[in-house]
Amino acid sequence: MDAAQVKDTVRRSFGHRAEGYARSESFAADPDLLELTRLLNPGPQDRALDVATAGGHTAFALASGLGVAPGAREVVGLDLTPEMLAQAERLRREKGSPRIFWVLGDAEGLPFPAESFTIWASRRAPHHFPNLPLALSEAYRVLKPGGRLGIADPSTPEYGPAADLLNEVERWRDPSHVRQLPLSQWRRLVQDAGLIVTALQEWTPRRSLVDWYHLAEAPEGTYDKILERLRQAPEAVRREIGFQEGPDGPSFLRRRVLLLAEKPPRLPAA
Repeated sequence: MDAAQVKDTVRRSFGHRAEGYARSESFAADPDLLELTRLLNPGPQDRALDVATAGGHTAFALASGLGVAPGAREVVGLDLTPEMLAQAERLRREKGSPRIFWVLGDAEGLPFPAESFTIWASRRAPHHFPNLPLALSEAYRVLKPGGRLGIADPSTPEYGPAADLLNEVERWRDPSHVRQLPLSQWRRLVQDAGLIVTALQEWTPRRSLVDWYHLAEAPEGTYDKILERLRQAPEAVRREIGFQEGPDGPSFLRRRVLLLAEKPPRLPAA
């Protein structure tokens, strides 16, 4: 699919799932949200942008600080899907969060002037971006000098065949998926965008294959296809992705990257 087709697929796919994402306990409370907020450390001096905000959970975290930071003075949540923003606004009214605003827009063409924000964040979304280097270039453009970029997203092992397999089955599960990346590629892409990587970590929680599959409301019948593909993978690949079958059913290691970067400060005039 070309970029336009991917984005149309994202709108269709996430449009009808918007309410489920807004009410998802995983999106609202998993440890990656707290850790991303801690690293970005939003404070009263910050105007933050949450890109691909979905149900708004990261935007709410940036505004409140979740007890690990003071919270930004203003947060803008941007998403490509109108239904997602409608759910985010419903939650905003329930929570009473006056410092959060929603904007319909594209990560690869942000509708904001240069140097508009001190924080750019995106959680569990960049693997859907057709042109990730362009999205990172836009992040650089809208960040003020010294501003911070924070990303939490599914990742892959460095071992190429294992990365290819995870991306293959992810696309079967979710046709809007583009690509998950290993940490080395994340570092390179962010640096190529002109940003300085200040923290890069990965954690590997074990995830039930059934739970992972149903989170995306995958096409009917795809589960058996995915399970058989994982079973038939070479031993080295299965080991890298942590695929196991036990009493509680099949599971694998759901790798996640957490990255913090900074836009270089402006040099003083000579």
